[in-house]
Amino acid sequence: TSDARERPKQTSSLSPTADSDALKNTTKEQQPKAVARTTAQAEKRPPRLLLVDDNKINLRLLETFMRKRKYEFVDSAEDGALAVEAAKRHPEGYDIIFMDLSMPVMNGFEATRAIRELEQTRDPAAYAQKPKPAMIVALTGLASGRDHGEAFACGVDLYMTKPVSFKEVGRLLDNWEAHGGLDNPKPALKEKADHDE
Repeated sequence: TSDARERPKQTSSLSPTADSDALKNTTKEQQPKAVARTTAQAEKRPPRLLLVDDNKINLRLLETFMRKRKYEFVDSAEDGALAVEAAKRHPEGYDIIFMDLSMPVMNGFEATRAIRELEQTRDPAAYAQKPKPAMIVALTGLASGRDHGEAFACGVDLYMTKPVSFKEVGRLLDNWEAHGGLDNPKPALKEKADHDE
């Protein structure tokens, strides 16, 4: 798509009042999978989120929705290149990334691939336990089978075709909080000797 700043008018493909029929193209196998609890004593926390969309209206609606859910760790980016830069600034990683696929500068396919590569290159020595990869959710108007296949090949976990219902977005977040919202490991405080291995 062309850069958002060049568009005379933007409309949103996200609907806060749309029902679950808005996501008919999400197949059963693409539904988010519950993450097993590692320990009964693990503390739950809100997800760390990255919202990526070149449509500023969509981005603002997503940000507003997350604020209503009282999430504090929410970053946003208007193209794939900015999304990758955000991922580089946060080596602990994001829990969930909502990724548009058709964007200027760097599209969502390329950005997803780059973020997956960053996750693979994290230094395990810097953490008591290596952080889990982000759940990357494609929010896109691209609906062809070829686009689906390419998205999953790049590392997308869940594919949602616009127009997207906020009811379904909320359900996904509820599922993460119920099953995957465990406290991800924080960088371990290592003694200097540990780095001399």
